[in-house]
Amino acid sequence: MESKTTVMYNCLIEACVLSKHFELALKFFEEFKQESNEEEKPDLVTFNILLKGYAYNQDINAALKLVEEMKKNSLIPCK
Repeated sequence: MESKTTVMYNCLIEACVLSKHFELALKFFEEFKQESNEEEKPDLVTFNILLKGYAYNQDINAALKLVEEMKKNSLIPCK
């Protein structure tokens, strides 16, 4: 079986966010983190998609926690 890529996960997560299936988006994100490696891992696009999902769901606290996770992963949120 072909390995899952960052682009594929980002597309899946964004499709879930846009179709208002945010819990499924979070499930894919957790799966992605579990399967990640040096080449294929959550990137700035992944996190920005999730931030958009938290905004849609009006969950500022979860969004702030995600920003902290971004920083731990050396990803700088857009200014």
